[in-house]
Amino acid sequence: MSTSAETTVLSLAQQLQKRVQQFKDHIYQLTIQAAALTNPMPAVTLRLKVKKPEPYDSTGNVQSFLT
Repeated sequence: MSTSAETTVLSLAQQLQKRVQQFKDHIYQLTIQAAALTNPMPAVTLRLKVKKPEPYDSTGNVQSFLT
């Protein structure tokens, strides 16, 4: 038969094991979050096709051509 002291020790050991498991779970979640922050999913990059500028033909005002 176990005494009151042994029961208390076993109870405390079980509580400690439960708490350690909670910490391990929390560390695992934080590790996943940190990995997600350091390796974000690549964002979709839009590539716009820009028209090639017209060459200046030396006629007219240069400033009006540029604006």
